[in-house]
Amino acid sequence: MHAGSRCVESDVRGKHKWHPWTVDENARLRRLATGYENRSIDWLAIGGELGKSSIACRVKYHQNQELGIADPSQGHVDATNQEVQRQLSQGHQIDWAQVSQAVGLDVLKCLEICQVDNGKARWTFDPNTFSWEMADWMKAFIADNYPAPATPNFRAASNYMWINRDDCIHMSNLLQGNIVWTDEIKARVVDMRSKGMQFKDIGKQLSPNLSAAKVVAMYHGLQQPPHSRLSPETKRLVRAFVDENAERCTYHELLQLAKVQF
Repeated sequence: MHAGSRCVESDVRGKHKWHPWTVDENARLRRLATGYENRSIDWLAIGGELGKSSIACRVKYHQNQELGIADPSQGHVDATNQEVQRQLSQGHQIDWAQVSQAVGLDVLKCLEICQVDNGKARWTFDPNTFSWEMADWMKAFIADNYPAPATPNFRAASNYMWINRDDCIHMSNLLQGNIVWTDEIKARVVDMRSKGMQFKDIGKQLSPNLSAAKVVAMYHGLQQPPHSRLSPETKRLVRAFVDENAERCTYHELLQLAKVQF
């Protein structure tokens, strides 16, 4: 085995041990490094995640890039799609281990590149039927395969759960307490509020994790003209938000959080 497939680590006695890179470690290395996108890659943090030195991780990543290991070929994509289609045509639940064996890539890579979408279920939020079981399933998959700061691959999550990709993205945002205030949703909030519904209950109708404070802020924003002074209630919410976050955030971070919150 050539030197590029091994890395050097120092043990507590100052000696060096040679540890071969496994297929899974190569895949995790690529996911962690690409998760930084345009930011400077923190090789020390990646080394800590993988239990290897920062130098070994950086060298191995660039070696993989040069060898073309980082990205699958179109042939791999086609082979993955064909194997998945074959299993679906036989009425089988997709066996990703079998797909991996047929294609010659690790399971996660097959999940990331599979482009087959036929027969996928839809996943929309319904407060009357919502179950945390599916939500926890997706959260566990992302946490196991795309630990922060890596960016989750929702194509992989979609294929793993066999659920529409856009629905996975939408539900992930809702689970984080984020919501896009469309005109339709704003109208629903106004309607529910006019019927005497509490803000916390309105939030539960829109998302499993939407705080009452966000609903209140949006609602009061609708009740006053643009550029008007803040209402006493909104002022109270802003003060509470600043008091809660001022100690742990920089000024810039606090402004960004406030934009999301209010």
